[in-house]
Amino acid sequence: DTLGFSAAGAVISKGATAFIGIGSGAVTSTEAYANFYVPIGGTIQNLRVYVSANASGNAGNTCTIRKGGSSQTLLVSYGAGTTGLLADTANSFTVVAGDVIAVQFVNTGSGGGTKDIVVESVSMEISA
Repeated sequence: DTLGFSAAGAVISKGATAFIGIGSGAVTSTEAYANFYVPIGGTIQNLRVYVSANASGNAGNTCTIRKGGSSQTLLVSYGAGTTGLLADTANSFTVVAGDVIAVQFVNTGSGGGTKDIVVESVSMEISA
């Protein structure tokens, strides 16, 4: 099964840590507002993230999956100006029904001017 978190043009401002929820442009700075309760147990894997614009001048802009408030090894990293579809197909973690996960995006941009990153979609697979 695939879990899709549609950021649909969500803007992650420079220096910000944001959480992407389910639904069009659902972005918040509060993790609890973007939590998703996992309906079945299994392995979460194959993270895919699509960024349409990246004005961050810094490397290390990351999209990480968190479980119960802790970052997991499943993540993708965007360098300065990198856009497009990136995937982590090497890492995974396990969940049980009722676990809480969240999608976290960190924009490491700093300095003057706008350093926004625009995230369009995030998806991952869960296999029982």
